[in-house]
Amino acid sequence: MFTIYYSVYFIIAITGLYLFYNKESNLFTYHFLSVAEILFYTQLFKEYFDSKVIKRNIVYVQVFLVLLAIVLSTFVNKFDEFNTIFQIVESIALISFSAYFFFKGILSDDNILGIPLFWYSSAILLYFSVNIILYSSFYITADIFYSSSRTFNIWLVNDISGVLLIFLFNIGMHKEKKYYGLIRGV
Repeated sequence: MFTIYYSVYFIIAITGLYLFYNKESNLFTYHFLSVAEILFYTQLFKEYFDSKVIKRNIVYVQVFLVLLAIVLSTFVNKFDEFNTIFQIVESIALISFSAYFFFKGILSDDNILGIPLFWYSSAILLYFSVNIILYSSFYITADIFYSSSRTFNIWLVNDISGVLLIFLFNIGMHKEKKYYGLIRGV
């Protein structure tokens, strides 16, 4: 699953960079990246939960969010605009899944630090909490920081949280080798 996601991410990132360096709009790539992200992260949660009800609900959320992304990209934040609304919805959904895992994990008898999903959830919670703040104030920060001579780029915060996301995911993947089985009782 990681290989597929990172392959898709790599293709989208290379396409975006190519368009950027050729002075063409690459904003549409974020629309595709958001869909890839939501499918990957929700599938990750689905892999760890053993409740059929939760797995079914995750599939419903996946379908709903993909359809919402299509509707928003068609009618609200078109492909030539940044998909701020979907980024906020995506962040809320993934923060909710992470919070649910933490709630269930704290109530379990398992060593929560040994569960890979703890590290994945921590990464998702951190990264998407930063995202929800940045994307909900996107137009305000864009006006302030891009129309002035300020040297600080507010989006550097997003880059830093992205590095932490990768770092925490790597810890989770390391724990994956040591962890077998599903979270019991979830």
